[in-house]
Amino acid sequence: MAETLGSLIDKISILELRRYYMGLLAQKKGQDEPRRQALQSRLAVIEEQRRDLIAELDDLFADLVARRRRLKVYRQFKMYNDPQYRIDVKESGARILSESKSEMSKSNEQEREGPSCSEI
Repeated sequence: MAETLGSLIDKISILELRRYYMGLLAQKKGQDEPRRQALQSRLAVIEEQRRDLIAELDDLFADLVARRRRLKVYRQFKMYNDPQYRIDVKESGARILSESKSEMSKSNEQEREGPSCSEI
C-alpha cells in the first residue's frame, strides 16, 4: 500500500460525490435503456473502487492501531516568506549573464589564438 491517510480520504470523498451524482443520473426518469445500463455499469465500477479504497483505509487503521505502521509528518519548508532565503532575481540573473559572457569571451579568445604549443 502506497497511499497516505490523506490521499485515501481524498479519493474516497471524490468517489462519494461521483457515486451520489451517478446514482441520481441512473435513477432519472425518461432515459432510454442503453443509457441507463451504461450509467448503472459506471456506478458499479465506482462502488467497487469505493470498496477497495475503504478496505485499504481499514488496513491502514489496523496497522496503525497494531503499531505496524506509523504516520509520518512531512514538514513544509516554505522559503518565499522567509527574508533569509529570498533571492534577488535581478541580481542573480545579472550575475549568471555576466558569468556566461565571461566564459564565452574566453572561449572565443582561445579559438582566435589557435591551439597552444602544449596542445599540439
